[in-house]
Amino acid sequence: MAEIVADFSSRHPDAPAALIPADKGVVLALSGSLDMNNSQDVEYLLSTLIGIAEMGHPFMIDLGAVNYISSTGVGSLVMALTNARKRNIHLGLREMTDKVRSVFDLLGFTSFFEESSSNG
Repeated sequence: MAEIVADFSSRHPDAPAALIPADKGVVLALSGSLDMNNSQDVEYLLSTLIGIAEMGHPFMIDLGAVNYISSTGVGSLVMALTNARKRNIHLGLREMTDKVRSVFDLLGFTSFFEESSSNG
């Protein structure tokens, strides 16, 4: 997993991703802007990680360092949610900023995702 995330980050130095240690499952921290410039690569990254994640274990996406998200960025996360559900993997979001949450609200996708803090 680490190699896949490192490859993504090297191709997107303005929006790197990082794996955060977790007791169970996967926590992937995204940062920078999630938009047309990288949404396909974000979708591929998430799809690949979900494909190798353990079934039944949680997969959290930390959005605390995301300063901008477009509708295409939200679309990448919705595709990840669809892929996770197919594999019986619980996918949730954490640390969503008000600015990012407002885009989810505007597009009507807030209720699709479970949200938690890094403590929960």
